[in-house]
Formats: sequence, structure tokens, C-alpha cells
Amino acid sequence: SADGVPSPSAHAAGLVTGMKGAVAAVIDVQSAQVDSHAGIYGGLLMNPALALASILANLHANDGSIALPGFYDDVRVPSDAEREAFSRYPVPLKDDLDALGASAVYGEQDVEPRERQF
Repeated sequence: SADGVPSPSAHAAGLVTGMKGAVAAVIDVQSAQVDSHAGIYGGLLMNPALALASILANLHANDGSIALPGFYDDVRVPSDAEREAFSRYPVPLKDDLDALGASAVYGEQDVEPRERQF
């Protein structure tokens, strides 16, 4: 990850058990064949910036899951042993949130935060 291997302290090693992967896309949004300014044509067409914002906002469902069809098709579900190992990560989740200046986690509600993280 770009953040590096998570290590609970300077005196403990981090261990990579897998990689999350990446998804890339190019999104082109166009509302008309010619430039249309709001002063003359305002209200007739969807603003491309608003259309793009809507597309981006809808990449995740309200429950935090990724809303792209087929996204989870090849995602391997962690084993019980892996889930148990995630739960033993020695740094309390609150410590990570405090270090980030955040008050809550985000993501799929039916997946534990450390499972999403690792």
C-alpha cells in the first residue's frame, strides 16, 4: 500500500498477507456537442461537473459497499483463521482514528474495520 506495511510499533515487524489491488477508469462526461454557457443555455442541460459528481458519489452504496456491478466477483473471502488474526491486531482501532484525527470508520458495515484495512 502507499501507506506502507502497518506495524503496531517501531519495535514490531509488519507482515504483508495480501494486496488489495486497484481499479482504474477514465470517465468522460459531455452534455452537448458545443460549448454551452449557463448565461444563455442555463437550465437546459445537465452540468457535466454535476453529472461527474453524481457518478462518483454513486460508486459506493449507502452501506459503504462498492456499488460497481461485478466488483466483488473475484474477491476471496478471508478464512476464519485470517479473520481471527485481524481481530488480534495489537493497536486499538481508536488509536488509529486518533492518529488520523478521525472520529469514525467508513466502509462495508458487514465487514470488520481491520478486515477492510488488511
